[in-house]
Amino acid sequence: MTIQKPRKRLISVRFSDEEYSALKQFCLLTGARSLSDLTRNAVRDLLDGSKRDSVPERVNEFETGGVRV
Repeated sequence: MTIQKPRKRLISVRFSDEEYSALKQFCLLTGARSLSDLTRNAVRDLLDGSKRDSVPERVNEFETGGVRV
């Protein structure tokens, strides 16, 4: 798959072992190709004002086991 817009910037974030494991599990459950894709999509959702209210709801669904793709 060809990337339409090359990624040029890098953001470093530190996670605890538990947080990292939860992110990897969430990645598998949602079908994300990688943790980078999952994170990039989450940040896009946060920045998109129309979806901003749905982010806490989606996190809550993940925490309670009702992950929605």
